[in-house]
Amino acid sequence: NAKIYYYRIMKFHIIRIEDTNCPAHEKSCEAAERCSKSLEKFGMEYTFFPAYTPDSDYVKGMMTKKKFMSGFRHANKFARLDRCVAAHLSHRTLWQMCSDNQDGPIGILEHDAVMTREMPNYLTFRHFVNLGHPSYGKYKESKTSGVRNLFSKRYFPGAHAYAINPSAMEMIIQRGNDMGGPTDTFLSSDQFILDEHYPWVFEVDDRFSSIQAERGCKMKHDLPGDYQRI
Repeated sequence: NAKIYYYRIMKFHIIRIEDTNCPAHEKSCEAAERCSKSLEKFGMEYTFFPAYTPDSDYVKGMMTKKKFMSGFRHANKFARLDRCVAAHLSHRTLWQMCSDNQDGPIGILEHDAVMTREMPNYLTFRHFVNLGHPSYGKYKESKTSGVRNLFSKRYFPGAHAYAINPSAMEMIIQRGNDMGGPTDTFLSSDQFILDEHYPWVFEVDDRFSSIQAERGCKMKHDLPGDYQRI
């Protein structure tokens, strides 16, 4: 059985694109600013984390590894592959950082996450806990509040808002460290021990995508008039 951790989340890390050569840089920073303002309203601490982009040598190197890339084999139907890999590696680097520092839990937010309600002072969870309202598709809601096994989907319902503790990367290493995949579907209850908090604390303010291909945008958003694919 997995050990249960009783943790106060001390700081959120907002992933944003800081590379000024990336077409999505400006939109990402604008979204991350909205995210940070929402955290400030609830008195939460945060810092910005510079996202990897396809121009990164790290991303280019990982894309040559066949086993790692096998987890992305269906991603190019819905996403621009190099950007999907870069996003996954941004999350993965934060998992490793949390493990290395051993300073307790951290929150991880994508730039378009917005905090909509108070966080519990403490969360009881194991390795990963989803905090975000599902951002697409069909999902289930819980009839009770608090933390339980992942319930909304079989995999994370978007990787826009969640928390981890230092044991998260250890679990990844034990169960599939040499494989990657789109971050939300990579974090699947078929493979990992995952938790979810209800009611959800974050929602997505989804105005653009720097990752999805047109097909993915149509399936997820039905391309509203103000939605942009950058």
